[in-house]
Amino acid sequence: MRLAILSQRGGVGKTTVAISLLEFWKAPLYELELGFPKLWPAEPEFRETVTWRLSRFDRQQCDLCEECVKNCQFGALVREGEVIKHRGFRCRGCGLCKEVCPRKAISLKEIKLGEIAKGEWEKVPVYAARFLRGGTLEGVLWSHLYEKFPLGENAILKAPLGLNGENLQAVKEAESLLLLTTPSRAVEEISLFAEIVQGIGLPGAVLLNFSTEKTKDLRVKAESKGLWWAGEIPPLDDLSHGLLKAYPSVQDIFVRLLEPEKGGYNA
Repeated sequence: MRLAILSQRGGVGKTTVAISLLEFWKAPLYELELGFPKLWPAEPEFRETVTWRLSRFDRQQCDLCEECVKNCQFGALVREGEVIKHRGFRCRGCGLCKEVCPRKAISLKEIKLGEIAKGEWEKVPVYAARFLRGGTLEGVLWSHLYEKFPLGENAILKAPLGLNGENLQAVKEAESLLLLTTPSRAVEEISLFAEIVQGIGLPGAVLLNFSTEKTKDLRVKAESKGLWWAGEIPPLDDLSHGLLKAYPSVQDIFVRLLEPEKGGYNA
């Protein structure tokens, strides 16, 4: 099973749950938070820089023929007044604009986009990617990570922050989705998560962290939307030795998540 752990915001304990699941399941973990990967290996056994090409303009050579604008299939080029504007966040470095420019006003520049790395946690592989510069080329880094370290039959995918289309691209190879939420925002997030699960056709489960005793209504809401209620983790004072030791009952939750015959949401 390839299980993706998602959340709508930070501070919900996703890293703690992901590590605990890794320790329990011994499945490789993919850290997909590119901006601030909390599980970036401290001492990577493998590390590789990912480069990318972006087009650059010599405006003195440009005569505004707009051949580049007409041929850019990504919408990275647009004419504004007397200049051609380059929207780098859309550029995919294909080089077509350079080829069609009759004035040779466009060149391609190699940039350092990010890094991918492999490390270990409790002797289990951890694969991670991170940006070295700003931008919105997340898909490039995720693709490089998966090409270098292909997903196996079992994997934990620690999804980027947010339940939106771009971030879900990081976990498009997942087979099951787990929403980690908290009581204060659970009603809103369960509804959004249910729409996503239904839209992409994958089974979905909800795990409530920092739970109080008043969770019955949340469970009813989740189940009424076709989601499986994975369980609840109470507020814990001491996580210095990990979630599994602080709250041993979380193992029962993991068993149900990973083994359908034990009553999980794939049953």
